[in-house]
Amino acid sequence: MNHRILICTAALLATVPALSAELDYALRVGVALSDNVDRFPSGAERSSTAAVAGLELHGERPAGRLRYNIAADVAYYEFLSPDIDSEIFGRALVSGAYDFVPDTFSWNASLNYDQISADMFRPLAPGNAEDVLTVSTGPTLRARFSTLMEGQLDGRYTRTTYDRRPFDNETIGARALLARRANPRSMLALGVSYDDVSYLSNSGASGLDYDRQELFARAELQGVRTSVQLEVGYADVSGRSFSSSGAMLRARLNRRLAPSLTAFLNGVREYPTSEAAALSADPTVGGGGGYDNSLLTSGPRLSTSYEGGLRFETVRGQAELSYLRRKEESLLVLAGERNYDELRARVRRNFTPRMHGALSAVLTSEDFSLFADEFDERILGAEIGITVGRALGLDLRVEHRDRDGITPAGGYSELSGGVFLRYSPRRESGTR
Repeated sequence: MNHRILICTAALLATVPALSAELDYALRVGVALSDNVDRFPSGAERSSTAAVAGLELHGERPAGRLRYNIAADVAYYEFLSPDIDSEIFGRALVSGAYDFVPDTFSWNASLNYDQISADMFRPLAPGNAEDVLTVSTGPTLRARFSTLMEGQLDGRYTRTTYDRRPFDNETIGARALLARRANPRSMLALGVSYDDVSYLSNSGASGLDYDRQELFARAELQGVRTSVQLEVGYADVSGRSFSSSGAMLRARLNRRLAPSLTAFLNGVREYPTSEAAALSADPTVGGGGGYDNSLLTSGPRLSTSYEGGLRFETVRGQAELSYLRRKEESLLVLAGERNYDELRARVRRNFTPRMHGALSAVLTSEDFSLFADEFDERILGAEIGITVGRALGLDLRVEHRDRDGITPAGGYSELSGGVFLRYSPRRESGTR
């Protein structure tokens, strides 16, 4: 098992007692079963049972001297079949900032743990999971020039490491903003940024090094029913054997249509560095969706993503319907491009104060310009949760996956499920 994952998991566990008064967390232990644990094509399936220990963690503090956002859902699988190695599956994101001098000097840091398929032609499964760890840190300096004008300077060092592939990279960058705030809820600014991206492998990936410059305008609006964050401008990328330029966009829009109904629209068009801009703020919420990463995600590329949908939330239930479209175009000759579509739906209902149920459905489609066919995957999931005390509960989960691959070896069908004992002292049944 990769030692970086142990460090990441230990950091998350250490966070629980330190911030337990503000975190919503659950510890789970149980047994999981699968009729096709390797997610192999028809005729090569084998079933397996695994002992599971997991941690789910959510929390945020949006204001104050210390601000943070934490989202994690990771689980350790000890397979009872002797020829299947143990694995950790899941995702985690921890980001925060501390004001040493309020409104003048703060320090930022983030840690992002993700997983991708080691073999891009096979689904994520035991033996085909590659860990990706991204760490970022740096200062923010602010200065007020008048009652309306202010400036901000950010510096960042970001490092991304892969468990297997030779694409480890780092980014050293800076970003400056000159802003006008007419009131605390709105802001208009002009900005510029510069990033130097270096690949650290000795196998030739260092030839992929490049610089990125951006010139953009930024707008923020926080209304009673509407929240807008928008950056639009021009970006230029230049490397030893490639160069590209074009429009850049980073946008988030949330609109409360009714007391229980919210619409959202997110968009990103950028040349990503070591830390690409995320669309959804919580990487663990997806209703069991696909893991949207590929070989193209490791190298220099132009990435365009759009996501939109509706969220419905009441005291007794939540629902979400969303659609994601992503296009990645490699800046390297003959590397091609990739398109990814995902339609996601999730419904959760509190039947009683001690019992809840959830249903999820995901449809994904993925294609590469170098191949005539595409991957199509369908995922259906269900969960029943029962609370049997102030902190203890029982969760029953079942999931069916079916995938059509570019090649027969890329397709599979799997029925899996599990029974888990849950300990969540702060979370009432159905909170999330």
